[in-house]
Amino acid sequence: MVGAHRRTATTIATFFVALFCFGAASAPVEQRSFAPGDTVIYDFNLEVQMHAIGADPRTSMTSDASGAGTETLSIDRVDADGTAHGLLKVVYQGTADGQPVDVAQSWRAALTPEGEIRADAAQPLLGEDIDQALGYINGVSKGFGARALVSGSTWKTGVPTGGAGETMTVMSRVTGLQKYQTYQASVIEQTARGQFVAQIAGAPASGTIATGGTVYYDAALGLLIGCAVRGQTDVAVAGTDVKHISKTETVNLQLRSWKQGGALAVTAVSTATPNATAATSTPAPQTPAPVYTQTPSPIATGR
Repeated sequence: MVGAHRRTATTIATFFVALFCFGAASAPVEQRSFAPGDTVIYDFNLEVQMHAIGADPRTSMTSDASGAGTETLSIDRVDADGTAHGLLKVVYQGTADGQPVDVAQSWRAALTPEGEIRADAAQPLLGEDIDQALGYINGVSKGFGARALVSGSTWKTGVPTGGAGETMTVMSRVTGLQKYQTYQASVIEQTARGQFVAQIAGAPASGTIATGGTVYYDAALGLLIGCAVRGQTDVAVAGTDVKHISKTETVNLQLRSWKQGGALAVTAVSTATPNATAATSTPAPQTPAPVYTQTPSPIATGR
């Protein structure tokens, strides 16, 4: 039971990360002016809940994890196309099934001209849930640089989920602009839905994944300001003691600051919990609450 549960968690993580690693190649953003000595800091948090239901209720189990952390990119060189390279440090504290989780790791990484953070060298494993969250938030802006993010514009992207002929359908819609102190962020609502098949403990399994969220992106700078997504994955399994697995994930990210040459140039948003008020003339504007798309579980609980 536990082994099947863990294998399913890995399968779901693979699909969830692959979902957001999409987008067309983009042109450099000339307006951006990152330089050696700059530091970009993001705050993120995540919550994960997984429920595995067995044919015998006594074999059912629940797993949960939550925590918060920071990503700090210290830039030491910039390519001609605007790609910034440096040391990325991730610090995270939380719990997983009641046990403490404490992570502090660094590796070489790059900040692309469209705001994607990608590894420049081998990336250490931080734990399934954290790796999955970083895979989303670090790649969510990929492809934005090639698009004119005009309010009202929409586009659809098909994303492979790993199986032959299996794809996710991702719908994106620009709903307008939001101001975060000196940043002008396009607000992009994203929803996605797809199906997949897998093997769990040697038995056939079928599942669905559905997500909804909001991305805040400064197109002029090619910089991600914040994002939030909630994903729901359901798997039905035949012929094993595991009949149904349901996993819910919530990931949030906020740009804390962009320090130029070691001096604080711009603080993007407060680190307080997001609320529903857009930035105004108040001293410390906060990020509006992300728009989650409420998607019911596609597979009935207990099947």
